[in-house]
Amino acid sequence: ELALEDVSLAGKNLKDSNLDEAKQKAKSKDLEKLKILIEKEIKSGLNNGIVESPKTCPSFKQQNVKFPSFSDAVQIKYGEGRGRYAVAGREIKVGELIAIETPFVSLIDKEFSKNHCWNCLLCTKSPIPCEQCSGVVYCSKECRQNANDTYHRYECLYTDILYQAHLGAWHLAYRALTSRPWAFFSDNLDQYLNHNEKSGVDNDDVYKSEDIMSFNNLVTHDGVGCKQAPELMMQAH
Repeated sequence: ELALEDVSLAGKNLKDSNLDEAKQKAKSKDLEKLKILIEKEIKSGLNNGIVESPKTCPSFKQQNVKFPSFSDAVQIKYGEGRGRYAVAGREIKVGELIAIETPFVSLIDKEFSKNHCWNCLLCTKSPIPCEQCSGVVYCSKECRQNANDTYHRYECLYTDILYQAHLGAWHLAYRALTSRPWAFFSDNLDQYLNHNEKSGVDNDDVYKSEDIMSFNNLVTHDGVGCKQAPELMMQAH
């Protein structure tokens, strides 16, 4: 109920802000959406404390040993000019779960940024704000701390600018770089310049999608079909 009072007060004080009329209307809509969300939570009987969002994930009966994001029903092959591709390793039943992936880097669409966690993308039961900006919310203190310790320190106060720039997948590339200290990359530069599109296929490496080296070894498609990296990055978003 205190949160509801704060949202209402913020709406009343918008007219005294330095925002132009268009931005005031946009902010008013955001506050109205937040107000509706809070009212729903109050009616559902949730308490006003911080609610840690339960994070559960399904599992396979049997994982692919080298590609644990897949079940044993999926096998990964490699072809020149084609890169890595997946084929069925056995009969797959209707509705059978064959893939569970934790991405190395992810980004939420702007329309969901006020009611979904900026870090894990889950719907927020009781949104926890960033302590420095009003552009994002989190589902838990843990997610907020994780974001602040890595990429969000470089995005804080600039989230609207990044969205308005229509960067496409370049925003993901920016977040991938800011997720680690620069020394992490510069001290291992040779390793990251050695791109291996056969990773997980021609060696004993285990291909984990949340691993930065797996991210680095994704098939680039740069130059394929006369398309260069900038165009591909915009289309990938």
